[in-house]
Amino acid sequence: MLTQEALRLRPVVPANTREAIRDTILPLGGGEDGQSPMFVKKGTHVYYSVYAMHRREEFFGEKTEEYRPERWEGLKLGWVSKGLIGRSSY
Repeated sequence: MLTQEALRLRPVVPANTREAIRDTILPLGGGEDGQSPMFVKKGTHVYYSVYAMHRREEFFGEKTEEYRPERWEGLKLGWVSKGLIGRSSY
């Protein structure tokens, strides 16, 4: 729990990019509210911020700027695919 929380606050790779290897449709990210599917053309570079994702209250609860290892208690860790990236399932 200590390591997960430390890496959440200070990720080794705070931002990254991926290139689509084929045309694809992501289930979310399109439309005015970001809740519609989004087309990604082959060759498109998609940037994402791990630093920002790790501060989303809907995933990590309140006070995301605070070091609170207890937020990891009771969670089953594993790997899942999330569209263009694989990430730990919090």
